[in-house]
Amino acid sequence: MSIFLTKKGEPRKNRVDRSTKLSVTFSEGYVEGWTIRVLEAFKEALDIRLTELIRSDPENPKSKQTILAWTEGLPPCYAFGPGDIFYDTRAAYELPWGEALSRLGFAIQIQEASPDDFGEGRKQPGWVRANIYRPDRSGGALRFEREILVSQDEFVNILKTGDLGKP
Repeated sequence: MSIFLTKKGEPRKNRVDRSTKLSVTFSEGYVEGWTIRVLEAFKEALDIRLTELIRSDPENPKSKQTILAWTEGLPPCYAFGPGDIFYDTRAAYELPWGEALSRLGFAIQIQEASPDDFGEGRKQPGWVRANIYRPDRSGGALRFEREILVSQDEFVNILKTGDLGKP
């Protein structure tokens, strides 16, 4: 189901379409099927929100019921921000750090970002500047490898695929 949200007094061209059909599912606290482990805590950054919906009874249209449902923007307006950090393995979140480092391929930490926005009837793309880190040879710490500058959409694609592009 798609719904349309317009803030009171806002022009219709700034309408935000949202859907109760989410493009991602969560399992055991992570986005399912993505290469990078994205915690459920990042729902807001993925433009997934608990939205109040009003439903009417088909048999009695005057009877309305308010429910809460998870919705996602159509298209999603991503909002990853500075300090957000992601790892390519669950071990980084679940094991003691020393053990996790031996299983870690890379980490991505956002340094600066501008969120996507919706205005003038269309999505305005944001951007992400992030650092890529890999475990050092001793396996005792992460070392800076390089910086990337991508759109919020491209950053989500990195999270999905793990493809960091060429250095």
